[in-house]
Parts: sequence; C-alpha cells; structure tokens
Amino acid sequence: MFSSASSTYNLKRPVRCIAALAPQEESPEEQQGGISSSRFVVGTCSLREPNELHVLGFHEESNELLCHQALSHPDEIWGVGPSPTDPSLLVTCSNGAKAGQSNGGVGFKVSLWRLPTPDPNDDPLHEHVMGGERGHPLEPIGEPIAELGGLKGAATAMLWSPPGGGSTSSRGGAGEFVTLADGLLKQWNLGDGRFQEAGSATICEGAQGGGATTAGRGAPAAAWDPHRLVEVATAASCSVTCWDLRTMKATTSVAEAHRFAVRDLDYNPNKPFCLATCGEDRLIKFWDLRRPNAPVKTIVGHDHWVNTVKYNRFHDQLLVSGSSDCMVHLWRVSSVSSAPLLEPEDDDADGLDGDAGGDGGGGFGGGSNGSTGEAADIRVRTFDEHEDSVYSLAWSASDAWVMASLSYDGLVVLNHVPSTEKYKILL
Repeated sequence: MFSSASSTYNLKRPVRCIAALAPQEESPEEQQGGISSSRFVVGTCSLREPNELHVLGFHEESNELLCHQALSHPDEIWGVGPSPTDPSLLVTCSNGAKAGQSNGGVGFKVSLWRLPTPDPNDDPLHEHVMGGERGHPLEPIGEPIAELGGLKGAATAMLWSPPGGGSTSSRGGAGEFVTLADGLLKQWNLGDGRFQEAGSATICEGAQGGGATTAGRGAPAAAWDPHRLVEVATAASCSVTCWDLRTMKATTSVAEAHRFAVRDLDYNPNKPFCLATCGEDRLIKFWDLRRPNAPVKTIVGHDHWVNTVKYNRFHDQLLVSGSSDCMVHLWRVSSVSSAPLLEPEDDDADGLDGDAGGDGGGGFGGGSNGSTGEAADIRVRTFDEHEDSVYSLAWSASDAWVMASLSYDGLVVLNHVPSTEKYKILL
C-alpha cells in the first residue's frame, strides 16, 4: 500500500527518544486488520509526572499510529535502544534525580528490560477511539534484567551489535553491546543478569560528569559499522573518530568534521567506509573514511542545528534529517550511494545543486553528473508537522518506506517516502 498521508501520536509530555522495534511475527488477525509490522518505542522524560514507555504500531488500513502498549517507567528516559533481533528486548538510559535535586547521589543508569507480553484482548484501535491517545491502560514494566549504574551523565549512545554479527569470536572478540557515556566508549557482553565489561576507551577528556545539563555535549553520538563489525565511530565536539573494538584504539579520525559540534552520525548501510554526519553548523556531510581530509559531499540541511540524521536501512539513496528548526527533511543523495539512480528527465523537487556555504535551506555542494544521466541529489520533501525541536528519528525496521520523527513536546509523526521516489528506486 503506497500512502502519502502522515499519522500522528501525541504523548503530551516531554520526550527525547524514539527507536524502531525489530519485526515480529504477525498474527492472522493483524494481517487481516491491516496492522503494519512497523512498530516504534518512545520514552518520556518528565521531571514532575510519572514516566512511560509507549509501544506504537502503524495501522495501514486506517492510516493511524496507535499505542499498542503503555508501560510505567521509574525514571525520566533519556534514550532507548531496542535489540535489532528480539522485539521484546530493549535498553533505556534514565535519570533517577528528581526535580530540584542534584545528580550526585542518584545519577544516570542503563537498564536492560524484557517487555511484557501484551494482552491479546487489548484492541489498540478501540482504546484510541474510547480514551484518546493517552487512553491505553498503563502496565507495569517489571524489573530490569540487568542494570549499569553510577553514570554521572546520560549514555548518549547504546548500540547493539548489528544483525548478523554472530558470536564474539566472529566479531573479532568485540562485545555485543556498546555504550557512550561520561566521555568513555565501553563495550559489554550481556550474560548472567549483568553487564560484563569487555573494553574501554576515553573519547574526550573532561567529559566525565556534568550531569543532565551537559550530557552529550562532549560526546553526543556513536554508530556501529555494519560492514566491519569490529569498528565503532564516535562524535566528540567537532570531530569524528573510528575505534577498533579489539584494541580500543583509534583507527581513523576526521578532525574538524564540522565548524561547530557534531550532533549525530550514521553509517551507509550498503556502502563500506561511508559515513554521514550532521552538526550545529546546519550542515550534513558525507565522508569516505579512506580519505577523511575532506567530505565527498556537503548539504546545507536546515536553518538551525541538525540534531539527527539517519540512512534508510534498505535504500541508501534516501536519508532523513531532523533539526531544532522543527523541520524534517527527506533527501535523495544518489551520487554518493551504492547504486546511483538514472534520471531521464529534469527533477522538480526542491534542493537542486547549489552553494553549500550559502544561506539557502536546500543547497548542495557538488552536483550530479548530467552528462552521464545520473539523477540529481535533491531534497525530496519537507515534513513540517512539528512545532518544537525535532530530537530523534527512526526508519521502520520492517517497511523501507516508513519513518517516524519525534519533537520534544511529545509529538510523534509517521511519514512515508513519496511513491514517485519509490518507483525511481525500484524500477
């Protein structure tokens, strides 16, 4: 089903994070009822109200994003990290400090949870109609399987080993889980109900501590290389560094990747050595890590900080970005993808070739090669449903054409890749 209409869900309280849940086996009732396998998890970060985890599912037939589960959570949630293979497993980073209280005695912690099995008698559509978006009954989340406490600042990255990583030996001895917190990159093995440390590296000096107000300023993001499973890339201040998990030593560095701080980064899922970064300079940059001296492409992405950037997991021509200008942009960046598209006619979409250093919102540094008939790199569409800073984005883990964005005010918006773009990629 090719849809273009957006769907929204409002938690009506502060929210920082959204992530896609791994696909689960659909029941015959779900298949007949038009319930998509696209599911997302969202966590609230309210200081004064009880916090919750909401599991959201997209219903294709009614084009609605509905709550399938609402789970109580003991503390404000700063990050979520679902398992890429088990839809019932996820980690959260939470802050136990209460309003008006310092971080000293409580601090941040990372918790591993197994989500309770939802009641098969619950009807998300019925709950939505009868009780509104907050009408789903609240369930207890239970006790965590394992906890990692004593953190002075938030874990800005909680990464599971990419699917297909296999055993520890097949990953070259790398751990199965990675955290980025307090200026340290640490890898862990999960077993016996606890986090077992398997290695550590200092990402940036002086980032240990700082509490909630400065969490993430020193080292705000990390990404696990899906092609070389022994490498993780981290952002620290204006620079990007790749780390070998076997030795916990730096292998590649991109000094001054952005003029101001790097906010997020993501590996190209189909093209090795390729990385996208975004920053407080409004730019999105594309790098070949074999030649890190200069980006292979630069986009003037937004009118303010670009907080997050994510590759489409299936088609690396597509990329989505979110910003504190309240906008979400969908980009086609074919020229630096694993399969550049051919375009027989001129493209009408916004964001044609331009000066990457200019003030325009859709300029590109470096154009497509018209003589070879390659499709232009363009901004496919701007989604403007948000009224607050966009903090987090996630592509569906099961539908290549579905994405969800999240703003701090609690609004979740689900959007689709336009059908014209799908046809260009598929045909």
